[in-house]
Amino acid sequence: CGLYKDFTTYFNTYYNAKTIFERTEEEILKQKKDPFQFREEVQGGRSLFPSNQTQQFSNELRNSNQFSNQQFGSQSSSQFASGNLFSGNINQDLTKVIEKCSKILQYEKESSFFPDALFMTGKALYYQQEYSKAQRKFIELAGLNTNKYNLINKLWLAKTYLQLRDFDEGLKLIEEVKKEAIEKEEDKIFNEASITKISFLLFREQYIQAISECQIFIDNSTDDEMKALVANQMGLIYLISINIIALYLWLLIIFY
Repeated sequence: CGLYKDFTTYFNTYYNAKTIFERTEEEILKQKKDPFQFREEVQGGRSLFPSNQTQQFSNELRNSNQFSNQQFGSQSSSQFASGNLFSGNINQDLTKVIEKCSKILQYEKESSFFPDALFMTGKALYYQQEYSKAQRKFIELAGLNTNKYNLINKLWLAKTYLQLRDFDEGLKLIEEVKKEAIEKEEDKIFNEASITKISFLLFREQYIQAISECQIFIDNSTDDEMKALVANQMGLIYLISINIIALYLWLLIIFY
């Protein structure tokens, strides 16, 4: 009976949802220009960055990151996409995934595809910027304690905490994911967790901490291409830091 239920669930619902989600996520990644983008809002077609005296340097950093991304390509399967930035087709496809997965979550709770449906739903909601709803799905999945999703789900749960401004909990989970990923030799998850933290620190303009996190990544990652990308990013952060210091010194000379 269980095997028949899995069979019918797979071909009637899960296969379609998975196919649509994988295609849609691939398109989302193609549209992401900055691998170190944490969150980007759009107003009148232009990106908005934190408005303070370092905005010019932040824009320079983003432009450099776009150039780096052209060299190295999209590096992550989940980097902080903002659903409002996507085309109507992508948002429609994400909604289709949520609707199809909801049938599994509602009627096929005994199916082995139930955890997969929870995870896809959580990610689809995250991409649509429905962070609270996504968080509830990731928390529910964490309660199932499935080996397949324990680590990667914790990473996505950490992302929702960060987006919902629960920074302490989010950063704590990120550190747990990094440590466990190193122990289990889960290189892709370690890379993604580290990039998540670097991106968050840049968004918060905590450049000294971001440099430290870049060095930790370089010391522990086994991905030479990603290490080169992060090393380039670290150089850009150093440049920004120097420019900021020079700006402050110039202001001190003028006003004092």
